[in-house]
Amino acid sequence: LRWTLRHASALTAITEDCRQHALRAGAPERCIRLIFNGTDLRRFSPSPNGTGVDPRFGPQMIFACRQLFPRKGIRFLVEAVARLKPRFPALKLVLAGDGFERPALAKLAEELGIAGDVTFLGWVPNSALPPYYRAAALSVVPSLEEGFGIPAAEAMGCEVAVVASDAGGLPEVVEHGVTGLIVPRGDTPALAEAIGSLLADPERRRSMGIAGRERALRLFDWDRTAEQFEQLYLEVGAKVSR
Repeated sequence: LRWTLRHASALTAITEDCRQHALRAGAPERCIRLIFNGTDLRRFSPSPNGTGVDPRFGPQMIFACRQLFPRKGIRFLVEAVARLKPRFPALKLVLAGDGFERPALAKLAEELGIAGDVTFLGWVPNSALPPYYRAAALSVVPSLEEGFGIPAAEAMGCEVAVVASDAGGLPEVVEHGVTGLIVPRGDTPALAEAIGSLLADPERRRSMGIAGRERALRLFDWDRTAEQFEQLYLEVGAKVSR
């Protein structure tokens, strides 16, 4: 790894957090270019008719698109939903994604008495995800580790407020207090508090959703990312040709 980092003509980092990791691993600072991951914001866009509520889940649906592995922190989200159910009886949790932790998460939901309010969709094709985001009151990204967090950018593209942990690059994607809320990773009470505060304030959620779409268009559009990579390739090619 160290040899590769030191001999590459150029390196790209998807967040400043990743850039710092590369520097600590021995990468020369002059070679690193920060280029955020991109999202297809033509696909991940607001509901065309202004309402995306799914009758299966109702208006208080939380959506999370995650691999079901421990480092994605879904168990903390399940625990947070259980804490919030007495306050929000209509609350539903919908999970897209699969992984070896799924049986343990299903068992946890059952033990907490919310098995009937948690839906495991399994793997969902990227093209089929937008309706779930649009139907959500909130999208939650409770990771313990995260380089970037594309689902956060996808939710923002759909004008959905995001509650995310402070893992890795997530605070660079979700602007705290503007496009959503950032909470300490692995902190179930803090996660529940953030989710509850936004569920209780639809107008704040709406304004955060609008701000999220604007931020995504400005920073996380695939077209912008592609242009930055193209420019980097041209610069590297020009150096090689000399």
